[in-house]
Amino acid sequence: MRAHSDAAPTCRVRMPPPSDSDTAASAPAHRERPRNLAPWQHVRAFAHPWMFVPAAIRHDDGWLPLIRTLQHPELCSRYMLVEDDMLRAGLGFTGRLLASALLLAVRHGRVLLEVPQVNGTASNHSGMPYGRWCDQPPHTLQCAFEPWTHCAPPQSHRDVVIFETECACLLHGKFEMDRMPQLHTTNCTGHKDSLLNRGRCLLHHKAAVMQVKLSSIYRMRFLYESPGDAAFSVLRAAQRYLLTPRPWVRALARCFKRQHGLHSGRFLSVHIRSSPEKSAEAARSNKRMPPVKAYIRLTQLVTNVTGFRQVILQTASPRALSEYVAWATTANVSVSYTENPREEGDSWGGWKADDHSTPTAVAAVNLYLASGAAVLISPTPSVSLWTTLLIHHLGYDSSPNASHVPRVGGGHVAWHSADLGEMSFNCEPRASNLVAVVRAAAFVAPRVSLVEQRLWNESSSGGCTGRARGTVIDSRTLTQS
Repeated sequence: MRAHSDAAPTCRVRMPPPSDSDTAASAPAHRERPRNLAPWQHVRAFAHPWMFVPAAIRHDDGWLPLIRTLQHPELCSRYMLVEDDMLRAGLGFTGRLLASALLLAVRHGRVLLEVPQVNGTASNHSGMPYGRWCDQPPHTLQCAFEPWTHCAPPQSHRDVVIFETECACLLHGKFEMDRMPQLHTTNCTGHKDSLLNRGRCLLHHKAAVMQVKLSSIYRMRFLYESPGDAAFSVLRAAQRYLLTPRPWVRALARCFKRQHGLHSGRFLSVHIRSSPEKSAEAARSNKRMPPVKAYIRLTQLVTNVTGFRQVILQTASPRALSEYVAWATTANVSVSYTENPREEGDSWGGWKADDHSTPTAVAAVNLYLASGAAVLISPTPSVSLWTTLLIHHLGYDSSPNASHVPRVGGGHVAWHSADLGEMSFNCEPRASNLVAVVRAAAFVAPRVSLVEQRLWNESSSGGCTGRARGTVIDSRTLTQS
């Protein structure tokens, strides 16, 4: 890791080897049920037909302890095993699907566990475990993030019902919850089974253990799309639970902050998303990724308003890194970033076959570091679900219709119990918007509303346009476009 002053790196971002017993990514989950679980709360009404989305909207982290309790039942008997086969999907999109899978599982009394891919999905067809995010045991995201449950996986494969086989070819496309599904025993090519009935088969099957590919969850979009406003605080809690960094990730982040003299709530986090693959994806949706100069412009506005001149930059693009650091040197802005391989094309989650662990380690460390920023600058969630993940770890709901500014409690340190305001800016014609998320507790004077007002006014006079969201904004004094 380094700053633009070319300080020698001392905190190498790498995944610990399995032989490192103290910080090994493959350290087993605790097989004892945690004692500090929140008491079970009966949910009387749900706002979603399939997922665990209580109708009562909460703007704090109240659902996270309950999700943790549901993932640690007294009796480990019912499971949903998920196999991440979403080749080339980024961690933001993967995290969104996994959060939906978790809310589907706990709604129907199952514990969610991730299992590695095997056999033909591996590049060498060796039958050995394989993972998009990790090249060593457990070959899942739990290499970098805490285990999701104390429950051990089923001991025998004979106890596992495979969704793609069991629910793929239902007789007459019908699934009845009071009995096992009838299957075609002969060729069923061309059979028009209903996605709705496949979803019912997954969620209501009598089998104790159901295994499903993440791509199957993705295809059954009706299970998780358009979840409604009540879902966003629950999705935030689900993502924060599933992607809690392991001790070695937190240790690397602390090392990074010591090396660069960074203090929580006193720096900016800037995420520049730039690659040919992402640009092509945005173009298919009639959108465009922001150019580097748009990030620079918004950083200038934020540094002028807040006075903070330390930036943690996360980007996989060497060109973007070079351009941003060159500007920072002339602007007297200190930039710190992880020291790791970079290339213009996407290289994580299955894009490259040689190293899956390093990009995951870098992402986990950057995610944890960004959660301590005073201000986050990133593409809007409509073009980058990694931004959604960053916002969730800040403690903010990413609902497009958010009308409240949440307070995040639950035992977090003081700067994590904060009001957060969100503004979207377009600092370049035809470019996708950038979002600036401001943490109120980072500022004593002026308060966040004044910071946002100054930021808004300065952006308007500087050629940027945008819109604001959040009750901390005094709409009477701001001109919104």
